[in-house]
Amino acid sequence: REQTVIGNSLGAKVVIQYGDQWKELFQHMRDLEQLFIVSAVELQPSTKEPSQLEVKVEVAEGEKCERCWVFSPTVGQHPQHSSLCQRCASIVEGLDVVAD
Repeated sequence: REQTVIGNSLGAKVVIQYGDQWKELFQHMRDLEQLFIVSAVELQPSTKEPSQLEVKVEVAEGEKCERCWVFSPTVGQHPQHSSLCQRCASIVEGLDVVAD
C-alpha cells in the first residue's frame, strides 16, 4: 500500500508458504480471506525449513465486484449480473425481489 500498488486490503492477495510444522494448522483453517480482509489467500506447502512461514502480498487477480468489492476472476462471468462475482451473482439470484 505504501507504494500505491494496492489501494486497500481488498486489492490484495496473500500467499502463505509454510513448512511441515504449520501443515496441520492450515489444513483446518477456512475463510482466510475474511480473516485477513483480502480478496484471495493462497496456501502453498514448502519443502524448506519445517518451522518456516513466509508471507507475500500480491495484487489480487480479476475485476472488482460491485456488491462485495472483492477482486475476483469470476466478475463478468454471469450473463445477468456482469458486474458481480460468481458468489454475489448466486446470492442476488436467490433473492425474491418484489417490484413496487
